[in-house]
Amino acid sequence: MTAGRSSSAVSGVVAEAARRLDSRLDAEILVAHGLHVDRSWLYAHGDEAVPQAVRERIEELVSARQRGVPVAYLLGEREFHGRTFLVDERVLVPRPETELLVEWALKHPLPDAATVADIGTGTGCIALTLAAERPGWHVLATDVSDDALRVASENRERLGLQDRVELLNGDLLEPLAGRTLGQRV
Repeated sequence: MTAGRSSSAVSGVVAEAARRLDSRLDAEILVAHGLHVDRSWLYAHGDEAVPQAVRERIEELVSARQRGVPVAYLLGEREFHGRTFLVDERVLVPRPETELLVEWALKHPLPDAATVADIGTGTGCIALTLAAERPGWHVLATDVSDDALRVASENRERLGLQDRVELLNGDLLEPLAGRTLGQRV
């Protein structure tokens, strides 16, 4: 048996994960994550042996995915509008469709120094993307969950947007009581 066909070679590990997950994409993403490489590396190095400790880690990832754990939770991050956001079980995984909402908001005619709100911010992906794309905007991001606000705060720190995104704890619009949106207050 050649190294490329060995179950301990990269190609064999990917093939087995794909069989178990019924998804070549998920398998490649998880194997690449386990190896700390990008997916293209898998194709160029398919004959290379995967160390036992790494195979065990990949096995844990594949088993978790089989139990329904989202890939983004297993990776600990999700790309959104060209930026990488931390995600875990404390927040919902940002959906690609949500990027349409961001695109709409960016096209909406607001003053250069507007104050806008993101209600139920979760990861903060909407609020932080708006602030990053519109440096003059001040964004208020609310969430009832302290855990979600901690994730949003980590993402805010990573993106260096502490001065333009205010995280507020409370239910829906409650934290915005007394504030005027659309202009700076």
